[in-house]
Amino acid sequence: AGVVGVALCRMQGPLCVIDSFLLSCRVIGRDIEGALLWWLGERAIAAGATHLIGEYIPTKKNPPCAAFYSSHGFVPLEPELGPIEGASGALFQLDLRGGPPPLPPWIRFEQNG
Repeated sequence: AGVVGVALCRMQGPLCVIDSFLLSCRVIGRDIEGALLWWLGERAIAAGATHLIGEYIPTKKNPPCAAFYSSHGFVPLEPELGPIEGASGALFQLDLRGGPPPLPPWIRFEQNG
């Protein structure tokens, strides 16, 4: 038990921009990342977002994350969505107008409170 991940997001108009997406190495590859993206999508839609935006900034330690967003249905950011405040890396978007990304079927999500 315990915290295995954290995601920090901010709203920028109709966009929900993921500022940080961090997971413990003990859960990566078990699709907890997919469940967290589903949860972020649900919350973003409730806040009025039409798109979820992710940024990949290459560093020495994160080459395994280079394909993270594209492997979860994100595509390169469309220029018409406008600039993303503070961005310096590669930007990816997920259209939320059809709903959040899918919750992995073997994960049951429960929320308290």
